[in-house]
Amino acid sequence: MNRRTVGKYARAATWQECVRRTPSRRPTSIDPYLEYLRQRWEEGEHTAPVLHQEIIAKGYRGH
Repeated sequence: MNRRTVGKYARAATWQECVRRTPSRRPTSIDPYLEYLRQRWEEGEHTAPVLHQEIIAKGYRGH
């Protein structure tokens, strides 16, 4: 182990300080449609072209 890593662990007051933080994700154009896509997936629709056509009908402009 690198001595900086050992030092970081030694100085940490909690285990959370030792874990890498995941960077926050930037919003994307599909974000407004994610809940709809999850719902359709749970309903059994797993075909990408069908799901894509459905969100295009709802206003999605990506590809």
